[in-house]
Amino acid sequence: MESLLKLSFIAIIVSAAVFDLRERRIPNFLTVAAMVVALAAQCGARGFEGLTTWFLGLAAGAGLMVIPYALGGMGAGDVKLLACAGSMLGPTQVFYAFLAASVFGGLMALAVLGACKVKPGRSEASARHIPYGLPLAVGVLLSAAGAWL
Repeated sequence: MESLLKLSFIAIIVSAAVFDLRERRIPNFLTVAAMVVALAAQCGARGFEGLTTWFLGLAAGAGLMVIPYALGGMGAGDVKLLACAGSMLGPTQVFYAFLAASVFGGLMALAVLGACKVKPGRSEASARHIPYGLPLAVGVLLSAAGAWL
């Protein structure tokens, strides 16, 4: 059962990244589904201690994204995506996911800036917008692989 919940969580995280790439947003139904799957996995595996890990991971994930969100560098979907990842991974692993996502996101930003050509009808700022769901998903998957394998 635990492996099925982990696979479901991975599928949701990948779906959120793909959705963000296509639509430039992460829908609430994906982040809520990930939080529910994480709650079931945490409580099923460790009971009350799992509930505590779920909550602390959720808070840590959201807390790591508060400043970038407040400065306008992230959208609310990105905050919720890392929060739901924290609810599954726990506070320590979500920090590692955040670090990996920051490195991957920085590399992605450099690639976009280097290849950026503004198309007619788009502002330069929107042409340089990075759907941060992809770096977050990469960071989360790397962190999960390190924790689960």
